Amino acid sequence: MSSKDNMNLPDPHRAGFFNGFADYWWGAYTRIKIIKHDVLTSKFEPGQSLSVVIISDIHADSWFMPLSRIEEAVSMVNDLKPDLIYMGGDLLAQDNWIMTPEPVDGVVDVLSGLEAPFGVFATTGNHDWWDDPKTQNEESDTPFIVPKLQDAGIRVLRNEAVELDHPGGIWLSGIESQWAYQRKYPNHIGAHDLEAALADVPPDAFSLLLAHEPDIFPKLPDRNLNGPIDVVLSGHTHGGQIKIFHTRPVIPSEYGRRYAYGHRVENGRDLIVSGGLGCSSIPVRLGVMPEITLVTIRSG
Repeated sequence: MSSKDNMNLPDPHRAGFFNGFADYWWGAYTRIKIIKHDVLTSKFEPGQSLSVVIISDIHADSWFMPLSRIEEAVSMVNDLKPDLIYMGGDLLAQDNWIMTPEPVDGVVDVLSGLEAPFGVFATTGNHDWWDDPKTQNEESDTPFIVPKLQDAGIRVLRNEAVELDHPGGIWLSGIESQWAYQRKYPNHIGAHDLEAALADVPPDAFSLLLAHEPDIFPKLPDRNLNGPIDVVLSGHTHGGQIKIFHTRPVIPSEYGRRYAYGHRVENGRDLIVSGGLGCSSIPVRLGVMPEITLVTIRSG
């Protein structure tokens, strides 16, 4: 190849720069990324695996996350053909001066199209509670989205566990939001009951815990002391929602950036925090792409 021919080839460094620049500024408004994580466990037999998709923090609103974009996300999830789907809470956007939530029935109708052989499961997020006046006034202990999701075939785990029909003997536990009752930050009150959620789980079983907020992770029982949780799947943080020069200025967690995003391993236990899809408070995501998270658990 001559030097003249070579001059006509695209510069991969320049292309990478512009792609990164585009993702940082406006990619969040046009695309959804698929982020993949692998988890190894000695509790599976060789060759066994479980794929789980997390679709969290949708915050459906008429501008940033309208029904058409949720339909796109559902199609992307189904194309991955996961064994299990976890909806991580915070279904609707806040109704404020800049955001208008999509009608809940329309959102649930779109989400009813999610498909997975082991089922679609959900837990409640803090905004599912906060945006329901009856729960905040303690007139009800059930956010209004819960029966709507249940009627659409989406199982909402409320401080309880189920055993999956999987050869690995997998248990799935889910807890309510740890920030269910809104108080002056950081004094929110939770509706979670970890003890109830784990009551039926055998200590030697492989166990997944579904928890909207990742802050439960360091508070779990020691795995060597009857602590039957191997992997925790969470959302809530939006990966900070805004990232400036690799810094996430606002993380809704008592642990700051420690559990802001991605895959963490502590004390032999894995935590996956999805960056989620939507926006909280304002329709702005900067440097943090909306994502669908694929977690593959396999023997190893």
